[in-house]
Amino acid sequence: MKAIFKAQLIYKNLLMKTVLISLILVVTNSVMAQPWFTKHPDLGTSFDYIYDIILASDGGYIFTGTVGNQNQDYLLTTKLIIGKIDNNGDTLWTKRYGELTDRNVGYAITGTSDGGYVVAGVKANKAAWLLRFKANGDTLWTKEFAVGEFYDVIITSDGGIAAAGIERSNIGNVQVQFVITDAEGNTTHENIYGGIYFDEMRALIELPGGNFVLGGSTNGQGAGNFDVYVMKFDTAAVALWDTTYGSTSSDRAYDMIFDSNGDLVFAGSTNRNSDLEHLMLKIDTLGNLIWEKTYSSSVTNTLYDLLESQRGGYIGIGSYYDNGSGSGGFGLRPMMLRTDTAGTELWLREYNDAGFPESFAFAGLEVDNNDIYILGSGYNATFIRTDGQGTFTSAKDYPGEFPITVFPNPSNGNVILQTTPGEYSFNLYNMQGQLLRNWHETVMGNSTINLSNYPAGEYILNIINVRKSKSVRVIKR
Repeated sequence: MKAIFKAQLIYKNLLMKTVLISLILVVTNSVMAQPWFTKHPDLGTSFDYIYDIILASDGGYIFTGTVGNQNQDYLLTTKLIIGKIDNNGDTLWTKRYGELTDRNVGYAITGTSDGGYVVAGVKANKAAWLLRFKANGDTLWTKEFAVGEFYDVIITSDGGIAAAGIERSNIGNVQVQFVITDAEGNTTHENIYGGIYFDEMRALIELPGGNFVLGGSTNGQGAGNFDVYVMKFDTAAVALWDTTYGSTSSDRAYDMIFDSNGDLVFAGSTNRNSDLEHLMLKIDTLGNLIWEKTYSSSVTNTLYDLLESQRGGYIGIGSYYDNGSGSGGFGLRPMMLRTDTAGTELWLREYNDAGFPESFAFAGLEVDNNDIYILGSGYNATFIRTDGQGTFTSAKDYPGEFPITVFPNPSNGNVILQTTPGEYSFNLYNMQGQLLRNWHETVMGNSTINLSNYPAGEYILNIINVRKSKSVRVIKR
């Protein structure tokens, strides 16, 4: 392991306040067996992103992200969002924080011992931000830190909070920011670490015994371009060692887990084989490389989230670029990958139907009955549920942002669609999720859809207009 050499090291050690050691109880929930897909009904503006999701302390799921718009100067003006959906994907509540004059984002969320939550992100495109919430989404406190962004947050073994991300007070320089606070968000230890290059940390874990490992990327050292970057800190945020993994191309890590074998596994991307590929690598807690793997079926592949499967092995969640092979057309689409414990690919699922708009998948969750949830995030925030093999098989209707009337419904054959004039794409699915027909037309008010060639039963009609989408259930007698 190489020694730590950096151009700048700022370390502050403040008086540690006494905190109560609490037991955090995580409760998994039984859920409906049928997979579902939905766009979040409270979102739906130009730039809505869901970055993290966890099991709620009282059932259902809590998520965080950002909602807002892009202005004429291509600048984002967004609010941080925290929200809750139930086991069926229905919205229970959402709360928004920050002014819609700048970029406010929630990147990570974790549960607290009192049933509440802590979110880490950025406020006003400037300050790294921690927010603590009650179980209903009301704030207990918010704290701002150095100029930068927090990408991950955890509750420490002594009941405090640790957050990691970037610091960017110097124009052109991005450094590691690592902060430890008490339960009220008061800083006890912090470390701004880096030099004249780009050093970022996307993931944070606490090891047994209290030390911390941060994972991310750097272009300041390593084999060249960007490399996967790993740092170990003690309980006072003092850096113990750092190391890199990668090639002369760009290798980046966006998530990291501490698995049941006591090793560290990373997920991200690499372009060492020309096209951008999914990347996983595994090291021990001393930094020794155990294995690394790349995966690809398309171009522009990136893993943003990593889970250890309850059935063994790992689940990677991210995005790929669809070259037009799916009914959704060209663009980035969500995907999911499952491997065994050695990183060997078991299956890779890509979601490229028109029902999945151009989007990324930033976060996922596997519950106790091995159903897997992934979140696609793009122009409209999207939740997707699959079965244990990653297969999407049905759709769930949510209202979109343009009026749709379908009549008669039920119908003996012809269905009339009434909506605002414009260019529309249509996809007709059966209730097993099989695409039966897709087409495009200019609608001037009414459009007739002929179902006479299909057997009696229920169907899902997906209607897409520019960046908006809506699905309606139609019945053929």
